[in-house]
Amino acid sequence: MSARADIQQMAGELDESFAEEGLINIPDSRNSSTRCVVETSQQKLVYAVYQGGACWLRRAMPDGSDDPGFGQQDGVTQWQFEIGTDARPTQLLAQADGKILLIGSTGRDPFMRRAAVTRFNENGTPDLIFGTKILPFPVEPVPPDHGLTTFTPVGCISVDGQLLLASGYLLSSFDGSVLEGVGLLNRFDASGAPDLNFGTRRVQFKGEESTVHSVNLLSDNRIVVFGSLNRPDQGKAHMRSALACYTSDGELDQEFASQGYWEADDYSLLGKMQVYEDKVIYASISRLNEVPYIAVNRLLADGSADMSFNSGKEVLIDLEVPSVFPMSVTVQSDRKIVVAGHTFDGQQLLFWLRISDAGVLDESFADQGVFRYVDGYLSDGIVQRASGRIIFAADVGPRTGAKDPKVIGVKS
Repeated sequence: MSARADIQQMAGELDESFAEEGLINIPDSRNSSTRCVVETSQQKLVYAVYQGGACWLRRAMPDGSDDPGFGQQDGVTQWQFEIGTDARPTQLLAQADGKILLIGSTGRDPFMRRAAVTRFNENGTPDLIFGTKILPFPVEPVPPDHGLTTFTPVGCISVDGQLLLASGYLLSSFDGSVLEGVGLLNRFDASGAPDLNFGTRRVQFKGEESTVHSVNLLSDNRIVVFGSLNRPDQGKAHMRSALACYTSDGELDQEFASQGYWEADDYSLLGKMQVYEDKVIYASISRLNEVPYIAVNRLLADGSADMSFNSGKEVLIDLEVPSVFPMSVTVQSDRKIVVAGHTFDGQQLLFWLRISDAGVLDESFADQGVFRYVDGYLSDGIVQRASGRIIFAADVGPRTGAKDPKVIGVKS
């Protein structure tokens, strides 16, 4: 029994009833990386580790204990989208029927990779009906004296089982000038067939150089895309967090915000977005007077400000570090918003914080709203439906040293 078993734990601390005192310690995975986690329709946890150039999928029970009934061998499914080619997991999605979608990238070049997706049956075996979908390079061949950088793919599933897959690329010349930065949307039906009517939709926020970070659906099947646009100012990059909304047919929804687009007022970039109860919630980095803040905002389904959330303004949180990276935003059943990631100030520390439904830092959570943990890198986060426990996929260890991949359970 834990030495603290008789001490009342507070929200934001590691939940010592989960796994081994709050941590799933993944066996035989030293110097690997936990990239994503999802809760299945049976309330189990499936998580993906990037290990040895492949995706290793494992499953745990709701309390974090191991589930040996999953996987192809010894509770593990090892997967590469292409045989003998580096495969990196980026997101797991759970279908209502228990099947799991793995989104990732494949390729040998660390900067130029193809977006890929595979579906697995509930027991962790590959779903042969869906198969593996690998998107072609968005620009091929790459023009002479130019370089192509592809972005991390992300996705979401509709109620009827359709998959929206968002990817993108940056095409630049060797002198550093950017030719174009574009997000891309593709859709697949429940059997894995591409939606040819939808095709490949280009996402450019107000026509600017754009990067997509998240995609999600409103209850009427409109598509919300969150990312960053770059509007250079005097030859220097000037980033803004941005949203675009599309109809279910992939056409820009002119009624959303300003002719289909919304953007932040101040310099901001990176981050993640969720749609919860038809409200659009994002967390990003905002830099004001050279100070980096976590910026959290909530908008209504029409792209207007939610006046019940911090009077319609972004919540700005100063963690008093030179660099901060929000990697996950998720919402509890009481509408409180949990943002997590890592900071850098000589060392790279994991953090998570909570914002109330009204849009203020929740001081009942951890240390005045913020929990600062050990050295590491955080990739993903969810909230368990039944227990409300907060779950993170993260790596523990110094920035330049060996990492231990973990799944972390936090009290809510």
